[in-house]
Amino acid sequence: MLQSPRAWVLVLVSLGGACSNDTFMPDGGSDSGNDILSVGGGDGGQDAADAGMDVNVTPRYCQTSTIAINAPFCADFDIPNDAGAGFTSPSINGAFATSFETLVASSKPTAFEVDIPSDGGGSGTIEAFVGGTDSGAASMITLDLDIYLPAVSTIPTPSVFMFAFGSVGPASTQFGLAEVSEQWVFANQQGQTRALTIQPATGEWAHAQLAIILSTTGGTASITVTSSAGTSTASFVGVETTVASAPPYPAQLLLGVIDTVPPNTQSVYYDNAVINFQ
Repeated sequence: MLQSPRAWVLVLVSLGGACSNDTFMPDGGSDSGNDILSVGGGDGGQDAADAGMDVNVTPRYCQTSTIAINAPFCADFDIPNDAGAGFTSPSINGAFATSFETLVASSKPTAFEVDIPSDGGGSGTIEAFVGGTDSGAASMITLDLDIYLPAVSTIPTPSVFMFAFGSVGPASTQFGLAEVSEQWVFANQQGQTRALTIQPATGEWAHAQLAIILSTTGGTASITVTSSAGTSTASFVGVETTVASAPPYPAQLLLGVIDTVPPNTQSVYYDNAVINFQ
């Protein structure tokens, strides 16, 4: 589905669940000006404190997960009226659509959804940048993400990325889980792929972790996908993972799909995106 090596996306299509009315607008609280960021931060800081003031509010994933509490970026899509905190507003073209799912969510109440049509090209994406010229990673960036994978297409396709993650830079520094020729693979935007040790289960929530050791020439990008099928892994070794000559290294995350002619209508959901630096 992704014809261009620079086109990166995450995809979600509704499985008949309910959608919330949350938007990518500020939530109106004292922190509303900081939820939507172009560089740096996430949605797990001041918002978490806001929610904790109400004893009737169930603690959010970003408030309770050990990998998220001190992370520079965490998006669980659960802030009322601000489900996309930390991401840009959706970029939508063609018959694609984005929304927020409340029945199919890894951590209730909400997950992010992108609807992909089967009869035309277009795009539905959101994007986040974390870190900047005075903050970021010294040597490694990691992404933890819950993803509800669809069954692979029965039609052979070029790479269709479910998400893209890496250091801010050209396509060579971005990696993700992709569907290629009726199977899931680990891929980069240069069109290279690595076979997964096992195919992850579909039609259920899986957990993906992508770890990137940053180097201009000899970096490593590794993925682990854990599902009911077991633990699946794949790696790129000795590759360009950043173009910067010295740290700090900012990170970039893209969720959604950019496509020319989708082969099948698919359903994918995303939840609990956490970025950490080392």
